[in-house]
Amino acid sequence: MRTLATVALMACMSFLSIPAYADDAVELNFQSIYSDAQTQTAALMKPWCEKIKELSGGTLTVHHFPTGAIVEPSAAVDAVENGTLDMLTWYGGVFFEKYPVTGMFYMPFMVKSAHHGVAVLNAAYEAWPELKAEWNNKKVPLFWWTSAPFSIASIKSPITKPADLKGKRVLVLQASDTPFVEAWGGTPVFVAVGDAYVGLQRGMGEALFTATPYQKGLKILEIAKYLTIVPSTATTMVNVINKDAWDDLSPAQQKALQDASVGMGDKLADSLTQDMEAIKAAFIQKGGEVITLTPEARQEFYEGCLPIINTVFKGRYSKSYLGQNAEAWMKKARELSESIPDPDEK
Repeated sequence: MRTLATVALMACMSFLSIPAYADDAVELNFQSIYSDAQTQTAALMKPWCEKIKELSGGTLTVHHFPTGAIVEPSAAVDAVENGTLDMLTWYGGVFFEKYPVTGMFYMPFMVKSAHHGVAVLNAAYEAWPELKAEWNNKKVPLFWWTSAPFSIASIKSPITKPADLKGKRVLVLQASDTPFVEAWGGTPVFVAVGDAYVGLQRGMGEALFTATPYQKGLKILEIAKYLTIVPSTATTMVNVINKDAWDDLSPAQQKALQDASVGMGDKLADSLTQDMEAIKAAFIQKGGEVITLTPEARQEFYEGCLPIINTVFKGRYSKSYLGQNAEAWMKKARELSESIPDPDEK
């Protein structure tokens, strides 16, 4: 038979050993846009997951998976919406009809650098309720950033302006890059990623137009003599969490996730910029020439893209819920981008 003293002692022990509002342990799966071999994985994405666990007091564990480990990148958006994935890196530029306001920043020459991209996206998200509305259903954004600039690697002669591409065969790795080469006067030649090096080496083309990190990864810079940085497009990226998964977290766990995400966009921009500088330095050291566009040449490349902007991009946005307002939104996005200084421009 329990005495009053025994009951009091047991109650006291229970109070001391079990927190009144302890958070349940939660485990989430996160698929990144980066592979395990890329700098951003070990330097930023995995530490981000570890920081979340630390700030949550060990109650929130985010398991990191590289791109394609759970689902194919093209299916990742649907996977996070239906709950197959808890978290992922969403990347824009290919989901115009569903995310047209977000996709505005994939237009040519909207982003000057990785740092500029972060500044523009953060400003847009704070200023435009319409942008937030695209993310209120099924997903919660955590932080934004953009990809590194594109470039043209050439093996025979430098590309300093669009006229230098006239009559040249230019290799491209994806169909979406074809209109740019055509607009600048070149002849696009589509090749598989694995065939780019051999294609350039054997004369299938005189240059390759793609994201600068690919120029390095595919070893194109081993045979190229010139590298022209052309900030024509930048892919919008954002780490998001499934809305139901977010709602199931405690307020303390949500705060841990938010606090760990503060400044991540800028850190990724720092990393991508450092990668770009390292790529250029290594290329120069081996005897290559890096060409930075003059303001006049940059304007020529941009003006060359106007037919694409006024047809391809306007058509994509018009088919979305923006409809007849697409052109006004395109102007609004361009004005915002141009109003924000590029931190990398001295």
